[in-house]
Amino acid sequence: MGDVIFLTSTSMEDVVLDKRLYCKILEKQVSMHRIIHQTDELFEEAEVQMARLKLEMKGHARVRRSISNVMGEAIIVDADEVQFFEGR
Repeated sequence: MGDVIFLTSTSMEDVVLDKRLYCKILEKQVSMHRIIHQTDELFEEAEVQMARLKLEMKGHARVRRSISNVMGEAIIVDADEVQFFEGR
C-alpha cells in the first residue's frame, strides 16, 4: 500500500507508447476461491486468486521508457506526469 501504479489496458509489448492514469494504492485485499464440480464421471477443481484495490487517482502520465518488462512479473516503467492535454 502507498505505491503508485500506472493503469493501462495496453498489451505488454505496447506499454511504452501509452498515456494513461496513475494512482496511489490506498487498500488491498487478496482472496482465494476454490471451485469444485463433481459428477459421476468427472471431478473438476479450480482455484482462483483475486485482488481488490482501493485507488486514489493522482493524474495522467506518459510512459517514457520500460525498465522491466518480463512475462509473469510486474511491468516497471519510467513515466512523466502530464500537466496538460496536448492537441495533435
